[in-house]
Amino acid sequence: MFDSVNIDHIPRDAAWVAGYVNGIWPTYNELVKRFPNANHVSITINAYESADVLDVEKGDATPIEAITWVKTLRNHGKTPIIYCSKSMMGTLQTEFANAKEAEPYFWVADWTNVEHLVPGSIATQWADGTDQYPGLAKFCDTSVVSPNWPKKKTSVIHSVEKKVIPVNFTPKSLAIIIRQLAAYAGIATQFANTGHLPTSVRTAIVAVSGVILSIDHYTAKK
Repeated sequence: MFDSVNIDHIPRDAAWVAGYVNGIWPTYNELVKRFPNANHVSITINAYESADVLDVEKGDATPIEAITWVKTLRNHGKTPIIYCSKSMMGTLQTEFANAKEAEPYFWVADWTNVEHLVPGSIATQWADGTDQYPGLAKFCDTSVVSPNWPKKKTSVIHSVEKKVIPVNFTPKSLAIIIRQLAAYAGIATQFANTGHLPTSVRTAIVAVSGVILSIDHYTAKK
């Protein structure tokens, strides 16, 4: 299985392709069109959108949010898969045990440049396409997929209507999301103040970022 922020690097004969439905590099819809005969794997970086896989790593979904996402997908009759690093896998297993929720399937990143399956995973990303871990395609992540990967009937193009799912967040998980937004807001404000942007655009960015930062400051006190 291959994934890349630039799908031009993915081998044309790839049997499996993976891409994001959101975030900075939403590649999934184009993958479905460009690789019609491949198995398509969709990934979401947050816990309030539906996809085959939830990305749990720094800057994306958190272990606590993963539990809510897994429960929601199961309530919708879907089989949840979590992508995480090998070091994060144990933390997630502990969180699911504490929540008394059955573990999801795991797609684990363990870059060794040697094809292997981490015990307990249904797929292992063993290379990242760099000179150190070149894998099978340059500038692509390379994963080996277990035959136990859950099958799905069709691959659909994701739209806003299709991918948004209702999730009941706890106050703690909502606070984490606000904190993440505040981090992005700080970056956006810095860019607006230093970038060569029209005045109206800078004003809009600073205004929206200010609201988010104010909410984060308020919730932090609570």
